[in-house]
Amino acid sequence: MKKFFVLGSSIAYTLSPAIHNALYGIFNDDAIYTIKDVPVRDFDEFMNSISGFDGFNVTKPYKERIVKYVNTDLCSVNTVVTDGMRGYSTDGAGFAFDFRRTCGDIKKAAVLVVGYGGAATAITDELKRNACDVYVCGRNADKAAAFAKRRDVSLFSGQKVQFIVNCASGDTAGLPSVEVYYDIRYDCPIPKVGKRNFNGLGMLVAQAIYSYGLFMNKQFDFCDVERLYLKIKEML
Repeated sequence: MKKFFVLGSSIAYTLSPAIHNALYGIFNDDAIYTIKDVPVRDFDEFMNSISGFDGFNVTKPYKERIVKYVNTDLCSVNTVVTDGMRGYSTDGAGFAFDFRRTCGDIKKAAVLVVGYGGAATAITDELKRNACDVYVCGRNADKAAAFAKRRDVSLFSGQKVQFIVNCASGDTAGLPSVEVYYDIRYDCPIPKVGKRNFNGLGMLVAQAIYSYGLFMNKQFDFCDVERLYLKIKEML
């Protein structure tokens, strides 16, 4: 039996086990997926003791901290294949899938990203790959400015944007009204910031499907992911 888990802190709410175990059922895999809820103070000890697992996902607050333990060129990792401790991120691909599914093409759009953590890193890089004008903001102005410099994007200062992608946990007061507001959180009500407003459940499912592909050496195109997404959504 193959064994996988999701690693994070204070993540009892996570739907990752339900999604991955649903995928194992769809593909008749002999595998199991569990939660490892590790306090921040115990993270390094936990990482040095991992054995007997085939792979794992990484969520808050460890997507950037995990990088020193894995083989990767990325600044943020959400998927680790333990054979060779190879680190990947499927957050950008998961976001791109769900935005295309719900809103259509994002290419060359003006987008405000709220936040400066691991998910914001992956999504910002995905937006840049789609030739978007990306602006960033956050509760800590210095951290937001440092993030903008690292990712080579602009700090938000009132520029006109079409879309907002919220990767932060704070309130949305002060954000401009836009065509589409996309909040990557899926465990709380969606703030009504845009004319159309979406949560991150589709992104969560899609990034899990892409992670599953890395774990099981399978490749999925957009139609494959959409078909699996619809099946899994009915199971959640």
